[in-house]
Amino acid sequence: MGAPDDEPLLAMTTARGPGEVVTLVLAGEIDRSTAEQVVAAGTTVVAGNRNPRLVIDMAQVRFMDSTGVHALVRLQRLGREAGVGVEVVNPSAVVARVLTVTGVFHVLVGAG
Repeated sequence: MGAPDDEPLLAMTTARGPGEVVTLVLAGEIDRSTAEQVVAAGTTVVAGNRNPRLVIDMAQVRFMDSTGVHALVRLQRLGREAGVGVEVVNPSAVVARVLTVTGVFHVLVGAG
């Protein structure tokens, strides 16, 4: 895919919501060059363990490959081990298709 030279491949923001929910908003591309950034950001929230829930908003993700799927599955596993619910919300059409084809849509979307 590739973003224009002045635009990062992946942008991430976090926001605290009601009930100590942390939302990680992802925008751009999740592939082998950016997947570890997603894992690092999510791990920071999960490791804090004072947040009972991590919501990953993927409405603005325009590309995701299998490394992105693996990153999401890793975060969900880390969350489960730490007692933190992890769920994907608002998957873009691209993300929904990849999660469906790989068989993890129902495991990740709305899982928290």
